[in-house]
Amino acid sequence: MILRPARSEETRLLDQLVQESARVLNAPYLTPHEARSVLQYAIGFDLRLVEDGTYLVAEEDGAIVGGGGWSRRGSLAGDGPVGPRGDDGRLDPAHDAAPLRSFFVRPGLARRGIGTRLLAACESAARAAGFGALELLATPAGEQLYRARGFEVVERNEMRHPDGLVFHPARMTKRIRR
Repeated sequence: MILRPARSEETRLLDQLVQESARVLNAPYLTPHEARSVLQYAIGFDLRLVEDGTYLVAEEDGAIVGGGGWSRRGSLAGDGPVGPRGDDGRLDPAHDAAPLRSFFVRPGLARRGIGTRLLAACESAARAAGFGALELLATPAGEQLYRARGFEVVERNEMRHPDGLVFHPARMTKRIRR
């Protein structure tokens, strides 16, 4: 398996893989209504991560098996075709945490270390850019992985979806050494 920067021509495929991963891996944690709502309103691939060169994919035998990115921008939410763009302001590495976004592992390949390798690579890159902390919004399926890698839940955000669902993803942080 190799890790490499994502290419712009892969963004549609990456968005589909993020959606598929979220649908399948969150199924044990969400009702069918919650899953539909979360996929429609809360899960999105952030195209700007590819544009910024901070989105990595894990590739095995020529196929993308996972992906994840970090950002120098202020939004914690995915900003791709299914979600609105968030805060586009640049973060100050001396004071702000680098957001991690759009992490996924292809269903059927979870628990093989793909997510761990992507997290480690993003952490290393954010540290090299001067950041001393990371933060993210975790779905129920991702929360276990992030806890195992040193992230702590600092709050449960409240996201009110247009269909009436109120979703509570975990905002998690991790201090990293500069």
